[in-house]
Amino acid sequence: MQPRTRASTNLRETELLRAEAFREALRPPTHAELDHLNATERSSTRTGLDATDWRCWKCRSLYGPIKNLFIDLPWPICTRPGCGTRNPAFFEFKLTSMVFCRVSLNMPVYDQGHRPSCAIYAAATVALMKTKIEWARAPHNPTCTISIDMERLVDNFFEYYFHDLTRSAGTWIELAMRYLVVVGAPVLYLVNPPRQPNPANNIMIDSYFCVDHTDHCLVTRLLASGIPLTGRIVSGRRMDFATCGEIYLPPPRGLADDDHHFVTLIGAGLRQRSDGVFEICYAVRDSHSIYVHPNSQLGFEQRRGALGGDFQVYARDVDAIWGVNLG
Repeated sequence: MQPRTRASTNLRETELLRAEAFREALRPPTHAELDHLNATERSSTRTGLDATDWRCWKCRSLYGPIKNLFIDLPWPICTRPGCGTRNPAFFEFKLTSMVFCRVSLNMPVYDQGHRPSCAIYAAATVALMKTKIEWARAPHNPTCTISIDMERLVDNFFEYYFHDLTRSAGTWIELAMRYLVVVGAPVLYLVNPPRQPNPANNIMIDSYFCVDHTDHCLVTRLLASGIPLTGRIVSGRRMDFATCGEIYLPPPRGLADDDHHFVTLIGAGLRQRSDGVFEICYAVRDSHSIYVHPNSQLGFEQRRGALGGDFQVYARDVDAIWGVNLG
């Protein structure tokens, strides 16, 4: 019998960890739970982006907006039998542009460099944003100034948890989520001298869930309820050239796993395509520094220093959508 090599052992260990992490995933919040969240914790101070009532132009049925904690969404389609008219009401929002209970929800734009670490970057960004929202919802919310030591987080994730060096870590969102449950993300200036951080000083999550990426209505409601998510897209050659607010059209699926890229879903909207069809799109935050995806409405000199990192993508081009639960 051939002895097991370290590479084969590491591959099996990573696959076992990934399978175990996937089994531990919970179900996402339901529409009824989101309704309860809005009813119990709805803020009286609104952003001004809330949708209003909609009357179907075909059958004259009246529909109220779908109420959520942050943004009230327009009713999407007429449910009267034999009608099915879609509501073309425009909406667009980004969680990072909001201030909730005097706490800004904006997040730093990280730079993963050339390391295949987009999954852990996206998961950590979602965990930190969810922490800020939970603090804002507290009765006496403190000012959230915590920053994550992303370099140490990625180093420890690769050294202590990700053992399969033959594949891209960017495809292993299950491992990234489970790592935040077991170890967490180290807070800057609060880590121990050893390389492995102390979980007592880390931002940790209690659990995580996976959302059906084809249920665009639920995904949009989760974002409108202040629940950021991670998503996976196909990264093409022109992805980094998509400017702020531009819709990125990825190449066809079915490519190698290394061409997949995880991002943070921070908002949603309704866009009209060139053929006149209305389609849901998501606002995403990338992890390729502030100099990627700049604001195209600014001049060249202004764009060089403008905050970038965000672009948009159609909902049909996003899969592997995950979220986190705090303890």
